[in-house]
Amino acid sequence: MIVAGALYLPRRDIPSYLAPDEVFSALTARSVATSGRDLNGRLLPLYFQLPDSFETRMWYQPIAIYAMAASVKLLPFSESTVRLPMTIAAIVDILLAYAVALVLFRNQAIAFAAAMLLALTPAHFSDSRVAMDHHSFLPFILGWLLCVLLYIERRRLFLLFGAGLVLGLGLFTYVASYVLMPAFALFTAIVLFHRREPLRAYALLAAGFVLPVLIGALYIASHPAVVTDTLWRYQRNQSPDAGGVSLAQSLFFDRVAKAGSVYSSFWRPRVLFISGPRAVWVAGQFVLPVAGLLVAGGMRMLWRPDAPMFLLLAGLLIAPLPASFVGEPEVIRRAAGVMPFVVLIAAAGLEFIWTAEPVRLRRIAFVAVWATVIGLAATYYDELPHAQAVVRAATVPIAITGLAVLFGDVPFERLSLWTMALVSAVTIATLHAVYFVSNQATPVGVALLFVVMAMTLLERPPGFVRQPLVAVAVLALVVGHFMFNYVDYAQLRRIAFVPASAFVLAARLMASLVATAAAIAVARAARHAAGRSSDWRFASAAATAIVALQIAYYFVDIVVDYRVRALYALVLIAGSVGLAVLIRGGEHARVQLGPLATAGLLTIAVLQFAPFHADYFTGFRTRGATGPISSKPAFQALIERARDESPPAIYLGWPYALGELYWRFYVLESQREDLLPRTIPDLDFKPDRITALPRGSLVITTPSPAVDAAIDGMMARGELRTRELLRDVDGTPTFWILETGSP
Repeated sequence: MIVAGALYLPRRDIPSYLAPDEVFSALTARSVATSGRDLNGRLLPLYFQLPDSFETRMWYQPIAIYAMAASVKLLPFSESTVRLPMTIAAIVDILLAYAVALVLFRNQAIAFAAAMLLALTPAHFSDSRVAMDHHSFLPFILGWLLCVLLYIERRRLFLLFGAGLVLGLGLFTYVASYVLMPAFALFTAIVLFHRREPLRAYALLAAGFVLPVLIGALYIASHPAVVTDTLWRYQRNQSPDAGGVSLAQSLFFDRVAKAGSVYSSFWRPRVLFISGPRAVWVAGQFVLPVAGLLVAGGMRMLWRPDAPMFLLLAGLLIAPLPASFVGEPEVIRRAAGVMPFVVLIAAAGLEFIWTAEPVRLRRIAFVAVWATVIGLAATYYDELPHAQAVVRAATVPIAITGLAVLFGDVPFERLSLWTMALVSAVTIATLHAVYFVSNQATPVGVALLFVVMAMTLLERPPGFVRQPLVAVAVLALVVGHFMFNYVDYAQLRRIAFVPASAFVLAARLMASLVATAAAIAVARAARHAAGRSSDWRFASAAATAIVALQIAYYFVDIVVDYRVRALYALVLIAGSVGLAVLIRGGEHARVQLGPLATAGLLTIAVLQFAPFHADYFTGFRTRGATGPISSKPAFQALIERARDESPPAIYLGWPYALGELYWRFYVLESQREDLLPRTIPDLDFKPDRITALPRGSLVITTPSPAVDAAIDGMMARGELRTRELLRDVDGTPTFWILETGSP
């Protein structure tokens, strides 16, 4: 809760520009909070209709707007206030994800991971910062899951009534709920049928669901336009004057042909894990570790299918269906229902790594998770920010588990130091000589990585590695390559007549020998310490070490001085070898993968989410602030001018139908309701009408060649006293603010 609150609650004024739906919802909420009536004068309606002046048939769901009304009632009217309920709902999602995962897996670490993965989901974070209802049904989906899972566990019938009631109330959250909530009720009935539950279980589920439905049906019976207007809204190729349309016409004749391609767009790896919808984010809709865990989650479903997994899979597959008929590919906010199911299936994959039997299945799942993360980062290398650093950090857990198989059983403490030194020196000298002649360090490094990763799949190392001196040679090879790859000695100065290449080679050999000696020393100490602590303390220490090594390896390129970098690399490789030997020793070999996977994957999630979070408040503002919604700076500047000059009239010459709505919002936010009676809304720049305004009136309009030329002429004739051109965050001219002169 603390982490989610710290991430989600601050700076709710970003995005800086309100969407049209946000403005309407906010003004409606304020009207309800102050008078109990909506913008059309209806007293506490169940659905909220857009005023007729906006020339479109649109009705808004009630729960989000009433939540905003409560927020506005308690706090000053502002962007942050009207967005607060959605932020709170997002935090509730995270806590419910923890509760659902705890019931599912009975493991607090996995439940915590599920909550954190949802908290670090970029799409979830982004949706929480807008006063729109696209994700308002997520708490109801998670609440339904929690009730059903608790019923499966405890057989308390009132939980089924609660599940139905939550689904019924969820109908009033978002328009997609009219498809999803009945579907979830059907899935629940299928589970009950599979479990051979008594008829009263179905009756209680139906009773809970029908109760809110009856309330909605009574309202719709007296306001049938709620249905006909909503259907018209989504049948875009029908003229606005058409009468009611049938559901078949709306969904099938006009949508089915395109729904398949739109549905598939929600599952593109680039959209899901790399750059988000329309490639405008610096992360995907989900962080990369979720991709790997979904693979493990699929293994869990195939290996141990059960009712909870059926609910998660069915919910995942159906969640994007309503959005597929809207015709907006990749727009995740319309398919926000996938988020809890994706995260919980990912948590199921994590649980598979913790508990799968036989142990080989855990190893296969562990390797599959990290291979997926590394593979996606490598495949989308040019599109993923800090891709190389992400790959480096992702290799740490699987490299350590592979090294544990290779070296965990090697009795380093029994070998002669001189013998190990000789074997290491020969191996490292040969390696560097080959690299010096052939310059094949990269292919060898890739091959070594694959070999080390493959070792994780084994219970014991290959026979040839079990020979102690061969193991020492392999260790020297790994350490030597690591030092060669990450330490550059270009800053070294030539000494006397010694060739520079020979001097650099000698320095590389010496650094590699020292690093190998350090790795062996740490390995000997780890062998001595193995098995001396309790499992939970060991798991905590190992997880902490994994996190530290991942973060250090992620930022390895920060160090540029070759001396510091050599020491940095030495600590990294020696620490990795020591941890590998430690987790293999004693009785910990069978319990290592779950904690290591949890810690490692959450670290990658944080490392990927952090740049997204930083960009969201900086660069994304430029990429996302386009179109007619960028009126905030202009209207605020206009209000500031009106505060100083008290104009007799304010002319809105903005060619946008909702411009008056935006103006009203910012006027109310600034507590300048006195400006509304003086406002003259218009959809065009009309010089004749402007010259008729009283002297000192303020005018706002948008620039264009024709408007700019007209303003130049009016300035020359003295019809305008001042003019000011405002620009957007990317430097694009957006608005003129003018002051009239003598008529």
